[in-house]
Amino acid sequence: KKADGKGKLEYTIDIPQFSGDLRIMAIAFKDEAFGNGQENMKVADQIVISPGIPRFLSPKDTLIMPVTVSNTTEKSIQATVEVSTKELLKIVNQPKVSGKLPAAQESNFKFKIYAENNIGNSQINVDVDANNDTYSHLTDITIRPNSPLQKQNGSGVLKGSTTEEIAIDDS
Repeated sequence: KKADGKGKLEYTIDIPQFSGDLRIMAIAFKDEAFGNGQENMKVADQIVISPGIPRFLSPKDTLIMPVTVSNTTEKSIQATVEVSTKELLKIVNQPKVSGKLPAAQESNFKFKIYAENNIGNSQINVDVDANNDTYSHLTDITIRPNSPLQKQNGSGVLKGSTTEEIAIDDS
């Protein structure tokens, strides 16, 4: 993009689910002259959701999922935390909990999730209703077998219409 006559530039960028520090860098040039600059910018919603979810689950696993909700404002807020899941997962206890989020502090909530006896992909979504707004955190999760794929092989020769036993190597 080009800057205006005063050297100012406005740029909009979509940032996915992220809370933290961004480094913004700019480079300017005209003819033989150039310059650069950088600034850090804090990125955070008023409510930051941090669920404790493993990378995967196995069939029939039970997960006690902690959800840390951070109130980044200077005021105490009443909030409702709700967890929902897609196929293959079920919420065992209450899916919705209400509580007070103290100013500039974290609050912890726990939810119990059960993986059905099946494999595939699922999702866990955490919504927090606070300050007349809804904040969401969506996590994709895989339910995969307890053990890795196992392969066995063997070979033999059959003549005509005969029956032969073939030994399978277990190594």
